[in-house]
Amino acid sequence: MFLITSVGVFFIWYKHCQWRLVDFMCLFVLAGRFFGWLVFDHLNDHVMELCIGVVVVIIAVNYQTNTLRAGAKIKTPVWV
Repeated sequence: MFLITSVGVFFIWYKHCQWRLVDFMCLFVLAGRFFGWLVFDHLNDHVMELCIGVVVVIIAVNYQTNTLRAGAKIKTPVWV
């Protein structure tokens, strides 16, 4: 069901996409996959939990900082 929905969404929104940004993001996706393939077999469960926790805390702090800078308003993206 998820895959069918993703294909449908792609055909609806592909006209509005900035393909240069997608290409740039794909480079980092491939680099992350390669890094994960090399490193994550050597880490135990506790280290993986710590890594995930650190990422979650960084995202939460970044969100709070951006929200406070915007005057406590949450900005919604505008699709053009």
